[in-house]
Amino acid sequence: MIRTVADLLSALKERESASLASWSRDVNHPTLIGDMYEGLTRDLLDKAIFDDLDLRVVDGKIRNANGELSGQIDCMIVHGDGEPIPYTASWIYPVAQVIAVVEVKKNLYSEQLLDAHENLLTVRYVEETLKSNYKYIRSCFWRLTCEDIPGDDIKALTPERQMLFGSLARDICTPLRIVIGYVGFKGESNLQKSIIEFLQQKQGQQGFGPSSLPSLIICDGYSVVKVNGSPYTARLPRTSKLGQEEYWPLYASTSHNSILILLEILWTRLRYRFAISATIFGEDQDIENLNLFLLAKPVPWSRWELYFDEWSEAELKARPEFLEWQPPLIGVAEFTAFARLSHGEELNLNDAELPDFLRRNGLTIEQFAERLKATGLIDIDASGAIIPLAESLALGVTPKGEYFVDSADNPRSLNWALRRSRAGTVPD
Repeated sequence: MIRTVADLLSALKERESASLASWSRDVNHPTLIGDMYEGLTRDLLDKAIFDDLDLRVVDGKIRNANGELSGQIDCMIVHGDGEPIPYTASWIYPVAQVIAVVEVKKNLYSEQLLDAHENLLTVRYVEETLKSNYKYIRSCFWRLTCEDIPGDDIKALTPERQMLFGSLARDICTPLRIVIGYVGFKGESNLQKSIIEFLQQKQGQQGFGPSSLPSLIICDGYSVVKVNGSPYTARLPRTSKLGQEEYWPLYASTSHNSILILLEILWTRLRYRFAISATIFGEDQDIENLNLFLLAKPVPWSRWELYFDEWSEAELKARPEFLEWQPPLIGVAEFTAFARLSHGEELNLNDAELPDFLRRNGLTIEQFAERLKATGLIDIDASGAIIPLAESLALGVTPKGEYFVDSADNPRSLNWALRRSRAGTVPD
């Protein structure tokens, strides 16, 4: 479903932006030209949101908990009623009712990117929503780290993990911040390089840390999206040219359908906010092969250290746009452990009978622990207790004898298993 909607909206965007380019030459008035592109963007966003949720696409300003107003926002996806600004078509909305904010630029180059970033900074983190979003933040945290939060006590985490959690919390509790440019950087590599140069100049300055950066930047068919577990994920630690370091994969790019990337992050936010079924995404069995180029490492209570992995245009073009998704494939020993966990049993690496069981399956305790953690679905605490990270687990065996496990709320697993069933035969 999501790909069909993305393709339709992308075709509409291409057709209408070509028409606006012709109009721009005739109108030749910067304000009117800006209004045209903002109007097109609002129309696209209006077609991207769901009916029956009382969502609206407007322009105006956002009021934070202290009563302060943001800068003028070109497009906002909002929920419920706001306050009309007299004698205008614009609105003021409390930040807690704002789902996403969009800065629209007909031309997007380095100067306009800085301008858009500074205006989006006026949209502040909603601290009072931290508690209601805790489960969502925790799920993003464990997708990135494969670790749980001991006793739900953030202060029990290492200083580095506390900084990561805090950055994710600010990200999730702030409306999505999106920059859309219709004309600009030519080539995915050029867009990457511009963002790298932009951040190198601003590194260490307030307002340019990971949580302050836009959620998505779209420019002339290319996209840069934040890798924060909602929905795009790349696990820690990441190996960089500096060695095996605890760098958070922060920004990735793609030349594929930018409207699809927008829908992925927007629908994910709406799904969690309004408890919508994951079936809205359809089968969604092919995943975007994003090109990771910006990583961030927390220096406890001081700053974020940025690391840039530059790609050439030739390298980017040689990479496939999509990869086939599959759930974690596991062995019999791991399957047995996950089956017991799914029934609420407590498991510990120090269980007396575990060494014999693992010996029969050709594993050591260390190998078993690594295989369990590689799924990203469990953590192991200092006592050896195996802690499920997902609220519930789904396990299965394909006709070819492949054992798999995943979070039960991920519909992709069932679709993948059904595909395997149709493609294979039941073994003797």
